[in-house]
Parts: sequence; C-alpha cells; structure tokens
Amino acid sequence: MMSATKSAHGPHGGPFVETDGGFIELSVFETGVPPRFRLYFYDRGAKPLALPKGTKIALKITRPDGARQDFSFKPQADYLEATEELPEPPEFDVRLEVIHHGHSHSYRSGFTEEGHSHGNGHDHHDHGDGLLGRLRGLFGHSHDAADKIDAAMESHELGIRTLKVTLIIMGVTALLQLGIVLMSGSAALLADTIHNFADALTSLPLWLAFAL
Repeated sequence: MMSATKSAHGPHGGPFVETDGGFIELSVFETGVPPRFRLYFYDRGAKPLALPKGTKIALKITRPDGARQDFSFKPQADYLEATEELPEPPEFDVRLEVIHHGHSHSYRSGFTEEGHSHGNGHDHHDHGDGLLGRLRGLFGHSHDAADKIDAAMESHELGIRTLKVTLIIMGVTALLQLGIVLMSGSAALLADTIHNFADALTSLPLWLAFAL
C-alpha cells in the first residue's frame, strides 16, 4: 500500500490527517444515505489499525460563511461514524480533537467538494482537563502557520482598506465644516468640526496597528 505521506487521500477517498501516532482518514460516506463522516485509522506506513480504545474523538467544521457544526462518533466495524448528518456543500475547515490518556491533541485540515485536503497541521497539545488545560489550549501554539498567515493578511488588508475610506470621508467632512465655520463663525459647528477631526485621527494608530 502506498505510504500516506506520499498519497494525500486514503482508500475510502478521504484526505489523510497526520497525527502523532499515524494517520486518520477523514472520509464522507453518502452512498444511498445522507452524508456522514467516517474516520479510519492507519499507522505510519498507512497500514489499517484497529479502532483506538479509550480514545475520544470530537470534530468541528467551520464553513466559509463562518457557520460551525460539532460532530461526535460511534464505533462501527472498522471505523468511527458520526452520529450527525453532514449538510451540503462539503466545503469547510476541520478541527479534529483526539483525547486519550488525559491528553488532548488537536489537528486541522481542509475539505472541499472534490474531497481534497488543503493543508493539515497539528494545532496544539492540551495536557489535562480543567482550567489549566483550557488555558494551555487557549495560549497553545500552532504549527499550521499558513492558515494563520492567510487569515491575518486578509484581515489586515481589509482593515487598512476600511480605514482609508473612513479617513478620507471623515477628513473631507471635517474640512468642509471648517470652511463653513470660518464663514459663519458658528461655535457649535466648530465643536463638531473638532470632534470629526479627532475621530479621523483615531484611524492613524489603528492603521499602524494593522500594519504591525
């Protein structure tokens, strides 16, 4: 059998997610039934493994529109099957959590309509439950740098573009008000003009923050 490190997909058509102990094939079965996740387990050489005992699997998907859904699993013959149906379309990011021996390991992958994985990585190790475990999960580092960089770049570019538009609109408004103040001598309009100038200037430190 071809090594999972050389083949992006498993024998059931799902993308491989690399874990500490081998690989998990993230398959979607929908032949004659509503689509459901099926998870198959393999060692480093892509040899099928028995279902892990004493291991809890949790899966969460996030769609491009931000919608999220959680899935739990029950054991079948040689795979784990989700108890929840998977709504169409099958395009989303996946967060797979494997909990065993008091340790939690989280992995990320992508799933498209063609069933192609667009990158998978090991997010973090969470050693233990409770407050300490949650804090470790909150501040844990991620090895999936590409996803984080893409998201950061997208947010940063959108933020700067929005700030530019805001700065121009508020700046032009304040300049027009200043012209009217100089002609009318209105104290109330002067106060509002100063307020608008101050609001426009707050965009500058925000711009610097996005750039950094």
